Amino acid sequence: MSPTDTFGKPHRSLTTAICEHRTMEHSIWPLADLEVRTPRLVLRYIDDDRAARLAKLAAGGIHDPAMTPFRFPWTDVPSPQLERNTMQYFWRCRANAEPNSWIIDFAAEVDGQVADLALTDAWHDNGPSLGVTNSLGYSEVGRRRALRRDSPDLLLEFEMSREHFDTIRRDDITLHGVEAVRDLLQTGR
Repeated sequence: MSPTDTFGKPHRSLTTAICEHRTMEHSIWPLADLEVRTPRLVLRYIDDDRAARLAKLAAGGIHDPAMTPFRFPWTDVPSPQLERNTMQYFWRCRANAEPNSWIIDFAAEVDGQVADLALTDAWHDNGPSLGVTNSLGYSEVGRRRALRRDSPDLLLEFEMSREHFDTIRRDDITLHGVEAVRDLLQTGR
């Protein structure tokens, strides 16, 4: 005999409910609907499925092991710890998203009130990252020493103002799910 609730109906276990609905309820977590569409690719919020695919991709190697392009050398651990660390990073970003502090990561899939300033940084010898940063029109605003694999190294800092972005902004890019995310993060319009 299966357990029943106070109304005599059979209980559905939490595990059953979770198995029947494996994806995030988007009305509860609006970031899950957030995407940026261009004619050539779509940037989508990193849910658990995308995070797992990215973790496996990272475990296969994403840069020359002799040089880390990252401030924190997260790729310097063996599998399966690398995959677990990757998942935990995405979960931390999700768990820590609040109006005063948030990181929203996107995965690229091929085939308003807005920020006034975009910031990024890259190691002085990370040619691919510097190439993308420069091609997007960021301006170098500083240089500082930071630890890289426990040794001081030169980190270049860049910014792009809203005014500059408006001069290069494309009109064939669309945003989806933004209003609900604005409510979640209380960014207003």
